[in-house]
Amino acid sequence: MNKIVYLVRHGLIRSNEEDVYAGRNSEKLTERGKNRAEQLGLEIEGWGIQLIQTSPLRRTVQTAEILNKYCNAELIKDPDLIEIDLGPWSGLSKDEVRRRYPDYYKTWIEHPEDFDQPGVESLESVKQRVVHCFERFLASERRIAAFVTHSVAVKVAVLYYEKKALNLYHKVDVPNLSVHRITFEQQGNARVMRLK
Repeated sequence: MNKIVYLVRHGLIRSNEEDVYAGRNSEKLTERGKNRAEQLGLEIEGWGIQLIQTSPLRRTVQTAEILNKYCNAELIKDPDLIEIDLGPWSGLSKDEVRRRYPDYYKTWIEHPEDFDQPGVESLESVKQRVVHCFERFLASERRIAAFVTHSVAVKVAVLYYEKKALNLYHKVDVPNLSVHRITFEQQGNARVMRLK
């Protein structure tokens, strides 16, 4: 029998509105973010979600709790789904990062797979821990889960299961509360589809 993971990016936070790298800060959802999460909850109510795993950061936990009002699933905080550790980029706008770290920023934009600024987690590291989270789910008895996480985690998972290179990272569009469905077939194939 197939297994399904719905990858959900958290709701809107102020840093998203201001185009700031939030990193692992403890921002909460905006009112608009909460309202849109409620709307998504209504949409996913009949999807049969048995488990919600969420990054332990406040914005993802809030999103997961809102969604779970409509799923009544087991909710688990999973550190493997946490946001990328942005180190010195945390709290800075993209323009500030571009000015302070021009060479690293250029690599991040043009060759994200090769990005290696000290103090900032690599995409490969994020991919390894996110895939580990999937592997644990696939080894469990549950069939349908939602992982509430961050744009970086969603992008690396989508690329991994589509068998694409991490250098395509910036080509994957992951707005707030977007939903990607990854279906795992018994033969071992994975199919990825963006639903929202």
